[in-house]
Amino acid sequence: MAKSTDIKAYMDAFESARGTLPGAGQAWAEDIRDEAMQAFADLGLPTQRLEDWKYTSPNFLKDVDYATLSSGADIMLEAEKQPGLHILSLKEAVAHQPDRIQTLFEQKIEGDALFHLNRAMASDGLVIRVEKGCRIEKPVTIRHSATGQTASHIHHLILLEERSALTVIEEFTGETGTNWTNPAVMVEIAEGATLQHYKHQNAGPDAVHTAQTAVRIAAKGRYDRFAYFTGAATARDDVRVTLEGKDAYLSLKGLSLCKKGQSHDLITCTDHAVADTASDQAFRGVLGAGAKAAFQGKVIVRQDAQKTDANQSFKNLLLDRSAEVNTKPELEIYADDVKCAHGATVGELDKHALFYLKSRGIAPDEARALLIEAFITDQFEAIMNKSVRDNFMAHAKAWMAGRVNL
Repeated sequence: MAKSTDIKAYMDAFESARGTLPGAGQAWAEDIRDEAMQAFADLGLPTQRLEDWKYTSPNFLKDVDYATLSSGADIMLEAEKQPGLHILSLKEAVAHQPDRIQTLFEQKIEGDALFHLNRAMASDGLVIRVEKGCRIEKPVTIRHSATGQTASHIHHLILLEERSALTVIEEFTGETGTNWTNPAVMVEIAEGATLQHYKHQNAGPDAVHTAQTAVRIAAKGRYDRFAYFTGAATARDDVRVTLEGKDAYLSLKGLSLCKKGQSHDLITCTDHAVADTASDQAFRGVLGAGAKAAFQGKVIVRQDAQKTDANQSFKNLLLDRSAEVNTKPELEIYADDVKCAHGATVGELDKHALFYLKSRGIAPDEARALLIEAFITDQFEAIMNKSVRDNFMAHAKAWMAGRVNL
């Protein structure tokens, strides 16, 4: 990234806000924020010369002076009191549990300017911890809502101790305004723990959503994530996972429904750091006229990571020839006893299937809708939580209603 004069506006905004941010007045927190802001300044604002931003226009950062805008995202937590589950706001955790929170807050995503900006400017967030051996039955739901011309940098920390289990549901909504939400979620999964993580990005039509998720999985740990993207004018979902222990398992799945004027980009980096780990990635996109989507997925297999099993799949359904999809799966393999595969497909609705349905008396629009629904429903089958699966499916049907000619 090249440095930009725009950086000064962010630096000035940081200096103005720092006294109100969680950890203000605590030397260790101030040091972390200063280091993060300096890293952001050194990197500069993203440009399309960067490989990770090749398919995403960062012009939204220039179109609106987000550096001068205050946080406009509200966080609503829906969680029942359950033994072994602890939830604090970022401000409470920094103030009352500095020894526990410091190590987590120090985690960083190197080379990602917007993540460094998030860590420097984080004004809110949640710290969720599940005690050793506790399996939390009822999901924790986090709802983010942003309206108006605002910018928000939310920072969540999720820690699952040994042999614990939790389900987290994230929802992003908004109706009006060119607001920018730049959230980060840092996840630590200890030995034998399991996290099911579901995300629905349904921000407003003029919104920008740039999200970063970083996950570390210990031995026999499991991370299952499903991201459902339907909102925002520009949306990026950047997920980086390190499998650090034997028999660690990762499942990344997702679906993007994208219409005219929208751009949805997914970036993943899966690092198999040790032997005997497995990852499975499968994403689908449905794109209407003028819609854009991209997938960049990298799998790294380290030299000692023998017996790695890694798969990537990205399938896209184009409803109009003016839709655009870019895919770039990558494998970096330094071990010799592995099983790795990747694939990407881009296609239109099956003309033979359409002809068959029409020959049975089904109207053309209804026939198209049935084929799109089948493509979507098949992907939703990966969702293990029935309530989430049903909610996503109901929303997808509403999205499709009247839009078969997108």
